[in-house]
Amino acid sequence: MAKVNPVQESEEQFVDELKPGSKLLHGQYTIERFLNAGGFGITYLARNSLDRVVVIKECFPGNFCRRTQNIVTARSRAHEAQFAHIVRLFVQEAKSLSRLVHPNIVGVHQVFEENDTAYMAIDYVDGRDLLAIIETDRASLTPAFVVTILRKLLGAVAFIHDNGMLHRDISPDNILISRSGEPILIDFGAARQQATKVGGKALSALRVVKDGYSPQEFYVAGSNQTGSSDLYALAATFHHVISGEVPPSSQSRLVAIAEGSPDPYKPLAGRFSGYPPGFLAAIDKAMNILPKDRLPSAHAWLELLAPRPELRVVHAASERPAAAPQPAPPEPPAAEAPAAVPASAPPVAAAGGRSRGLRLIALAAVVLAGTALAFLGAGAPRDAAAPAPEAGSRALPQAVGPAPARLTGGPAMPAPAAPAQAATPAAPAALPLPARAEVRSEAAAGSGAAGGVAGLVAPAPRSPSPPAGPAAGLEPAPVAPAAAGTPETPPATVPAAAPDAVTGAAAGTAGVAPSGADAPRAAAADPAVLPDQVAAAAWNVALPFRAETTSVGGRFPAIVEVLPGAAGHPANGWIAEGVTILAVEGAWVGDEAALRAEVEARAANDGASHTLATARIRRTPTADLEEVTLAVPMARDVTLLNGVRTRATAPDGTWRTEVVAVPASMGEGALAAGDVLVAETGSGAAIDGSAGFETAISMLAAAGMPLATFRVLRAGREVTAVMPLVRSN
Repeated sequence: MAKVNPVQESEEQFVDELKPGSKLLHGQYTIERFLNAGGFGITYLARNSLDRVVVIKECFPGNFCRRTQNIVTARSRAHEAQFAHIVRLFVQEAKSLSRLVHPNIVGVHQVFEENDTAYMAIDYVDGRDLLAIIETDRASLTPAFVVTILRKLLGAVAFIHDNGMLHRDISPDNILISRSGEPILIDFGAARQQATKVGGKALSALRVVKDGYSPQEFYVAGSNQTGSSDLYALAATFHHVISGEVPPSSQSRLVAIAEGSPDPYKPLAGRFSGYPPGFLAAIDKAMNILPKDRLPSAHAWLELLAPRPELRVVHAASERPAAAPQPAPPEPPAAEAPAAVPASAPPVAAAGGRSRGLRLIALAAVVLAGTALAFLGAGAPRDAAAPAPEAGSRALPQAVGPAPARLTGGPAMPAPAAPAQAATPAAPAALPLPARAEVRSEAAAGSGAAGGVAGLVAPAPRSPSPPAGPAAGLEPAPVAPAAAGTPETPPATVPAAAPDAVTGAAAGTAGVAPSGADAPRAAAADPAVLPDQVAAAAWNVALPFRAETTSVGGRFPAIVEVLPGAAGHPANGWIAEGVTILAVEGAWVGDEAALRAEVEARAANDGASHTLATARIRRTPTADLEEVTLAVPMARDVTLLNGVRTRATAPDGTWRTEVVAVPASMGEGALAAGDVLVAETGSGAAIDGSAGFETAISMLAAAGMPLATFRVLRAGREVTAVMPLVRSN
């Protein structure tokens, strides 16, 4: 056996970089080749378990650590604590960078500890760094291209600063230009800057200082560093791009100024042509030697460049699409004009208000409605209502606008009219309504039916004179079957009974559905009706696609099915099968549930039809990262005490409230699952907007009305359906 040379053995044991073929994280990553090394770490080209190219960055501060086989250890016991501190900072920085989801910032997919050190897996950018382009291909750096990439990098720097971080190492070699021309910021120096605070000669070598690019405060340990420090480095980088020369060191500039000598920096303004007005002067201003004289922020720099709106740095989750302009209603006669609405007060269904505002508006509506209904309930008859819709099929309305009177806080109510004939109303019989605990199907006292909607009064023949009551004069179309293929139950025969003087209807069988010319008549106000009928109400999101988890340098959801709701917002044009979503609002997402949770956590719940969020995507596994806006339809889910559940959605921008579930005990004539609510006829309230259903129910409950009567769309036809409110025992 040949003897092993001890020197050769030592060299093999103590090498800095990992060998090609080395495995990390239980074989998930395979090192292909060494890329480069710095004072803080080593980077490698690698492949993940799906054979996709990634970059692995290893925490390896070579000044005071070494590798034995693959294990990284401190060079001496004196360096052990410092090395452990550096590893912790490396992991902390990786976690912070993972939240910076931006198309012009390199993405961090994963951080893990192995070989007694730490690693991060980051995006592989197919391109060249800006320093290499300056040195070998300056002709490609045209003024138009320079303006474009600087604006994009300013957006990235603004995003970093808005998240409470600094880059601290902006220079041409830390800006990659992809094959598609996108500038990507890499290699943050934040952790190295934090490491130098520990002190010691070994760690001082890690300080992030690059002559020509670093501002003077980077040379002083413990100095005050702000966003303007990064802007100095970015300006110095583009000074090099435009002039072809590295700017003078900030230290030499500071010394010259202190000695009263001219600043050796040569301004760009007036020296180069082809750039927009003020573009070069803004770079010069950002390179002032004293921080107080520089541009204060990346946002301020962008304002000087007068950027296009799409390049402004904004938080997409806080924006809402502007409402489509609506035609103005005809001017009412002067004598009947409603009270003016202040320009600053949005209508009830406007997307900009918060839920508290909606409740206040609903409360005002309830007060006015209660006053009007109390007056009517005292015996004052109303004018004849508008003609009922014709029986038969009717198309779904495109939009149901709020009545003008709702803008002032109350429902549109007809003015009282003189009674057709004098009559003394008799006291109505008590109506057995469901208790709070459950919805029971109990017949009214004296009725001959055991099923149906509790408390309903059988319809009477039409009277020439309109009877009193909130629902007087309404003549609905026949009730359609609850579902296709279900046999329709014929209406029960109504037995003769003494007419009820208040409603004008005969007290008869409960649960009989109105049909033909018959119309329901509302019962008198009942003080036992509970004022709060809502058991639960919540906002939820309805993702416009279905996703399954895949792996692209990590585990991420990929779209496998596009749902119809995706087409309801113009921002969703990017949604397609195969698109991988890596992050939402700066948070990496591993599956559809995590994606939904991130959207829900940031939803404004302000009545808007969609909530907007910034998403980071890849259209294909090898495509560049993109930042897009995801518009997710919102849903308002309401459950009443009587067991009825509804969901309001507006995937196309128009709110639509559908009945989700109804207790079986409600019987014939009641709401059915699948009904689309159009209006509540007793109060005159249209079921529009996200809170239309809740508002109508609140108005009825405040007025003590025991029965709600709705116009609904059922199987393509408009019909009338009823729902009892819950009363106290």
